[in-house]
Amino acid sequence: MAITKRKTSSGAHRWRVTYRDAGGVQRSGGTYTTESEANDVYRTCVGDVAREKRSGSRRVPWLQEVRGGVTVAGFCWAWLESAAANHQLGLRTVENYSFALRTYVLPRWGGTALSAITRAGVRTWLTELEQAGRGHATLALIRTCMSSVLTSALDEGLIKSHPVRGIRLPKKSGARPVPPTASEYRKLLTELPKRYKLLAELMWVSGVRTGEGLALTAGDIDGPTLHITKTMVELRGPARFEIKPFTKNGDHRSVRIPADLADRLRAAGDGGGLIFTNTAGKTPSRSGLSEAWKKAAQRAGIPASRRHDLRHAHASFIANNPDIPLWVAMERLGHRSILTTQAYVHEVSGIASDGRRLPGSAAMPAV
Repeated sequence: MAITKRKTSSGAHRWRVTYRDAGGVQRSGGTYTTESEANDVYRTCVGDVAREKRSGSRRVPWLQEVRGGVTVAGFCWAWLESAAANHQLGLRTVENYSFALRTYVLPRWGGTALSAITRAGVRTWLTELEQAGRGHATLALIRTCMSSVLTSALDEGLIKSHPVRGIRLPKKSGARPVPPTASEYRKLLTELPKRYKLLAELMWVSGVRTGEGLALTAGDIDGPTLHITKTMVELRGPARFEIKPFTKNGDHRSVRIPADLADRLRAAGDGGGLIFTNTAGKTPSRSGLSEAWKKAAQRAGIPASRRHDLRHAHASFIANNPDIPLWVAMERLGHRSILTTQAYVHEVSGIASDGRRLPGSAAMPAV
């Protein structure tokens, strides 16, 4: 048995626990952010194995166990490794879940038996995190991660009920994001660096996600039709980009765009590589794109704009046209539920009551 200290690519230290069960098989007790936590797990593993040897049992334990069942710390890393190995989770999701487990879940629940987690306890814990200033996105990640862990534990018969399922988070605070108007979009486009103008145009007229746009090559464009089959993922440890051969919801879709834009996109990817790159010829980072968008909005004198707001604008232009059914927007955006699409719809200017474009408005999305 041993506790091994190692250094991650970010410079942080982690302590890994290994031990041999009563049958002599080497097993992992998990990886921890503090030596104290690793020592606690190590002592528990030693005690478990000693008790099994005294009783003569040859039962192979499921990682770390305590009285009352398998602990969260003993189960979650094995589950995450298995889900990643079987491609049940994407690389970005694995990174996000690892962060949530290390930073929030294990410090609170690591030494708790899975069967001892209660709905009331989880609800109180999430409320405390909210009161401590954790934002809605962080709380949503924590809940989703813990729910996934416990769903697997339920499937394997380690718990009899799901203590996280059905717990709702507090509503998002602040005003609902408002997509740019046609006039604001034109001003933004004027101020964006040349290398990002084409991406903004694409998002405005097609509603593609940023990652879907960054993964495009000329081979993905057939006449005026985009074939959206993959997405670019930015990873942190180590910093790198990966192309996933599927979209966010796993589906492929085709989206028509204006022919002249399709021609310009093909020309930009004429070398066979990615269409959208930075000045170094590499995929631009999300932080770099966001900073460029922010500065362009400031120079244009318009409200701060996110890239994702262009996707909202696209959905809104379609939904505000009475001649186009909402399911068209749902299919173009790659949503599986019309309810998701409805959350993207805002009132927009530039469309007359009879569905015609108003003079001077930006071109309507191609459908």
